Amino acid sequence: MESGSGIDFLGDKFIDASGKEYTRADVLEGYKLVLLYITASWWGGCKPFGETLKEFYKVWNKDGAEKNIQVLCYTADRDENQFSATKDDKKWFFHPMNGPAQKAVFEKVKVSTIPRPCLINATTGDIIDENPRQALNDKYAEE
Repeated sequence: MESGSGIDFLGDKFIDASGKEYTRADVLEGYKLVLLYITASWWGGCKPFGETLKEFYKVWNKDGAEKNIQVLCYTADRDENQFSATKDDKKWFFHPMNGPAQKAVFEKVKVSTIPRPCLINATTGDIIDENPRQALNDKYAEE
């Protein structure tokens, strides 16, 4: 994933729930799809969707499975305590709170409400599904 690619807007630094840092290349290696997940711990609707997404992530990325969808989370949390609650026990990756790419991602996916999932191509950054909630729920129900 070279500089100047269609996914530069995602930012280059991510962390896991423990705070360990990763590059964009590390977290997207081998993935074809990325689910951008815009959330905040303080908004009531985000927690239930986050729990559904957590189960979806387990099914689609279980041990031995082909890498299917990587989740990159961008938060609208206002402080580190809220951000810690957002990261709690999640297996996906997080852009640092108020990180440099947050504004670009929010603009690209036209965030007007949260939670806001958006499915993109992991190589080009093209939007595949602007609101994949129903598709995710349908696919998860099939498993």
